[in-house]
Amino acid sequence: MLVSDTMWDHISIFSKTGVVLWQRSMQKLKSVGAGGGSPINELVRTVLLEDKAGQSTTFDSYALKWTFENELDLVVVIVYQKMLQCVYAEELVESVKAQFVKVFGADLAKQVQGGRGCISCASLPLNFDKHFDKCLSRVDRNAKQKRAGSVRGGKVDGHGGGAVGEGRGTGERGNYRETT
Repeated sequence: MLVSDTMWDHISIFSKTGVVLWQRSMQKLKSVGAGGGSPINELVRTVLLEDKAGQSTTFDSYALKWTFENELDLVVVIVYQKMLQCVYAEELVESVKAQFVKVFGADLAKQVQGGRGCISCASLPLNFDKHFDKCLSRVDRNAKQKRAGSVRGGKVDGHGGGAVGEGRGTGERGNYRETT
C-alpha cells in the first residue's frame, strides 16, 4: 500500500492546446468556482489562459500544483484536498514530467515542430500508467524516509501520520482495486 494514494485526488498531463494526454483520478472531482467546472478547467480558465504567474493555487476545497514542459508545450498538474498537506506534490509532478518526457518526448517533439509524430488522437490517453506507478512509488518512498528521519530526530514535522486507506486507483476512470 502506498501512503500517497490517499493524499491526492487527480493528476493530469495535457498539452497547452488542451489535449489531455494522460490522467488518473483517485476521487471524482467536484465542480468549483464561478464557472462550475472541474479544478483543472478552472486552472486553465482563470490562471493559465490569463498567463498568471505561479505554480500553485486553490479553488474551493482543492489545492493544485503544476509544472510546465515548455519545449513540448505540456502541463502536468496534481489536484489534492486543500486541508491535506500533500508534502510530495511538487516532487511528484516534477518526477512525472521527467518520466513522461523520457517516454514520449521524441514523438511529442516531432508534433510540436509541425512534423508527423507517432502520437495520434486514436492512441489517447497514452499508456503511462506503469511509468506513473513507478514515479509514485519512488516519491512515496522518499516521503516515508523523510518522515522517518524527522520522527527519529525527535521532531514532529507536521506532515501527519500513516496511511488512511487501502485503495489504489487505476487509470483515468477512478476505479479502485485492493492492494496487498
